[in-house]
Amino acid sequence: MKKKIFNERTAILLVILISFLYTSNLFAQNTSETPLISATLYKGVDEVEKVLNEGVDINQQDSRGYTALIWACSYSSREAYRETAKLLISEGTDVNIQSNDGNAAIIEAAGNSREIFNLLLDKGADLKVKKEDGTGAYYNCMVHMLLYGREITEKDLELAELLLTYGAHVDEAPISGELQGFTPLIFAARENNIEVVNFLIEHGADVNAKNVYGDTPLSVAENGKNIKIVEILTANGAK
Repeated sequence: MKKKIFNERTAILLVILISFLYTSNLFAQNTSETPLISATLYKGVDEVEKVLNEGVDINQQDSRGYTALIWACSYSSREAYRETAKLLISEGTDVNIQSNDGNAAIIEAAGNSREIFNLLLDKGADLKVKKEDGTGAYYNCMVHMLLYGREITEKDLELAELLLTYGAHVDEAPISGELQGFTPLIFAARENNIEVVNFLIEHGADVNAKNVYGDTPLSVAENGKNIKIVEILTANGAK
């Protein structure tokens, strides 16, 4: 019965996480799109440049407070959006504007493109900015890293370490909502990612952290039969 409950919760969480990662719907219904944002989402860098040449405000925001740059960074894992982001940055867009819920270009770039992240950093993007739920660039970086099922690279962990150096908390997690308390270590244990589990523990992650459902890194590892993760966690004081 416990296993069934865990599996149901896992399925629910996957839906929630997809929503978390794609808060910015690509088709952006009901966001009162501006011409610049519409060009950013649907038409590519050439059309964006054309709209900019018409003299529009490069920092215009839609009804959610998103700028063209925030939208471009939301999808900067794709080359077309990276090119648009680079154009907007080169044209002097404000890299620190936040949306209504506190989202910012640097937060989105941290989870999608190291190249764009570095460009934003060079332009003075604030690494300490947080969304209303208390999460920032570090959390977005870790969640994207863990949930796409791709191989974790040294550069991924270098970025995470950089964000920790700039003051991010290793156990950063949402302070409200369905993902409240889901620390990166809980995700890493759930995803059976030994490399990230070790990285987080080495940087002081709480091995006994609990999420809103009472799950801990150890409990999700045990339920997932991630034996090696269980061994690592218990060796580091998990109960």
